[in-house]
Amino acid sequence: MKKYYKGISILEIEPKRSDIEIIDIRRPLEIKIFSLEGIRAIPMGELLSSPGKYLKKDTTYYLLCRTGQRTTMMTVYLRKMGYDAVNLEGGIKALYPEADL
Repeated sequence: MKKYYKGISILEIEPKRSDIEIIDIRRPLEIKIFSLEGIRAIPMGELLSSPGKYLKKDTTYYLLCRTGQRTTMMTVYLRKMGYDAVNLEGGIKALYPEADL
């Protein structure tokens, strides 16, 4: 797994968030409860079933979820398939620890 894993703390990318492609892989209900402006939402199930429908292999994608656990698995999966995926470690909870997610 380590061979395919790539991650960065979400706190490190926060200042340049508008300059990168972030994908929120949480379920629609989770996104409805709490979402971040300017972030593309693609539920994990949809991304798993047809990544080519949503992603290009020449673009870097930063994956976001609540805590970073789902995106850890998703990052490895997408990297094995040839996509440049990066896990945003800590997820939304790292940015907004007080948020009721």
